[in-house]
Amino acid sequence: MKKHNKITLMAVTLTMFVSSCFTGCASLENTAPHFYPEWDKKYIYCGNVRCKTTGEEEEQLVEKVTYDGMTYNVVKTLDVKYEENDIYLCLHVEQTENAEDDKTCLMRYSIEENESELIYFSAEGETLQDIDKVTLSVIVLSHSVNGTGGNFQIDHAGNYLKEIDLRAHKFASAGDYLLFYQNGQIYYRTWEDENAIPMFPVSFTSAKIESYQIEARCIEEAGQNGLLVALYDYESNQRGLWYYDFHTQKTTQILDETKWFAMHDNYIVSGTRIRKEYESLLCIGRYVINTYIHEDCRWSSEYEILATNSTISMLVIDENGVSLKKLYDFKGKNAERSFTEFFVGIDGKLYFEAKEVRQENVAAHVGGEVVELDFCFNPKTKQLKNAGSNAMFNERTSLEGRMKTYGVSCGDYVYHVDRQRYDNNEWYLYWDDSYAQVFYRYHIPSGKMERLQFMPLEKDREKYTQFSFQFSELLFDEYYALYSLEGQRFLIK
Repeated sequence: MKKHNKITLMAVTLTMFVSSCFTGCASLENTAPHFYPEWDKKYIYCGNVRCKTTGEEEEQLVEKVTYDGMTYNVVKTLDVKYEENDIYLCLHVEQTENAEDDKTCLMRYSIEENESELIYFSAEGETLQDIDKVTLSVIVLSHSVNGTGGNFQIDHAGNYLKEIDLRAHKFASAGDYLLFYQNGQIYYRTWEDENAIPMFPVSFTSAKIESYQIEARCIEEAGQNGLLVALYDYESNQRGLWYYDFHTQKTTQILDETKWFAMHDNYIVSGTRIRKEYESLLCIGRYVINTYIHEDCRWSSEYEILATNSTISMLVIDENGVSLKKLYDFKGKNAERSFTEFFVGIDGKLYFEAKEVRQENVAAHVGGEVVELDFCFNPKTKQLKNAGSNAMFNERTSLEGRMKTYGVSCGDYVYHVDRQRYDNNEWYLYWDDSYAQVFYRYHIPSGKMERLQFMPLEKDREKYTQFSFQFSELLFDEYYALYSLEGQRFLIK
C-alpha cells in the first residue's frame, strides 16, 4: 500500500511539473520587451531589404527588373556585396507574365541616391551564382553556362571582359589582392591583372598544394601599406607569418616555421612546435562469451602537435613596420601546455582551451591521453586565471560571442541578428520550437545589450495581443535566406 501511494505521488508530481511548464514556461511574459529604445537614426541594409533599425519602413530595394522590353519580378537574392555606399545584388528573377522564364542578373543600388541600376543580365543558358569581388575597375562573377561553371570579369558598365580561372591555384583574398603558393614561393596579383608577382620564398617541406592554407590581411594604417600573410602546411605541421611592404617590396618574417601559432584579432599566441607521441588504449567493441562481457582493446600509437613555452603577443603596426609586442609568458606547468586554441570575447578577454598530454602507467604500459583545460587572460591586468569547464566554448557560442563573430560594428555599437527562446526551460522547447527573431544592439563602452526588434512566431503574436511587437518580417526572412553566405550579412548606415 505504501509503495502504491509513493508511485501515485510521484506520478502526480511529475504531471504537475510538466503541466506547469507547458502552461507557464512557454509564454512570452518573461521574455518579450515591454519597451524598445528610440530609433538611432540608422538603417539596416540586408541583401535586398532596407528598414529602420527599429524595423519600421521596411521595403525591398529592387522589386522589379526591366530588360529588353520585359519586366521581371525579383524572386530571391543569390548573393550580395556591400561596397561603401553601393550594394551589389545578384538576383534570381522571373518574367511577370511567364514564371517559367526565369533569369539571373546583377544590380547596383546606391544608398545615397536611393536608386538601382541593372549592370548585367544573364544570357540564354547562363546562370549567375556569386559575386566574387568588386574593385574600382572590375566586377568578378561566378556563373554556370549550360552546366559548366567558371568565373568572368565585367566592367562597371556591364561589358564582358574575359574569363578567369580561379581554380588553378589555392587562393587567398585580401582587399584587391589574390595570393597563392606555388613552387616554394608566395605570389600575389590583383583581381584585374593576372600577372603574378613573387613576394617571398618559403621553406616548407610538403609537395602537396592541397595541404596548404593561406590567410592574408591588408595593412593600411600608421603609414604602412602591405600584406600580412599566414601560411599553414598541414602535412608537415609547419606555419609561418610574414609582412610584405608594397613600398619597399621587402618581406619581414614575423614568426618562423619552428613556431606553432594562432591569431585572432591583433593577438597572437605562439610557441615551440613539438610532436608529442603517446600510446592510447583503444577499445573497439564489446562482445559476450559464456555470459562474460569482453572488450576488444589494444594500444594505439597517437600524437599531438603542441606549442610549448608559449607567449601572448600583440601585433604592433607603426611607422617602423609590423612587429610583435610580448604581453605574457606561460610559465611552470603552463609552459608544457599548448594555448593556441583561443577566442577573443566581446569583453576583450582571451579565453583558452589549453591542451596537454598526460601519461601514466596502465597495466605495465605507459599510456596517455589529451586533456583540455580552460583559462582566461585579461590583457589590461596581464593576469591569467583558471576558467570554468568549457569556458572558451561557452563564451564563443554565447550571444555575446556570436555577436563578436557575426555582428556588424557601427560607431560604439555592434548590431546582430539572432534567435531567442521564450524561456530558460529549453529542454522541452525543442519540441515546441518556440523562439523569437531578435535584432540586438550592443554598446561596447558600457556592455549594455538592447533589443531593437523582437518577432515571435505568428501564432504567438496573435495570442499575446497585449504586447506591441516591433519588427521587420522582410528583414528576418532575407537575413536567414542569406545565412549560408560568406562575408558581411548586413550593413548599418
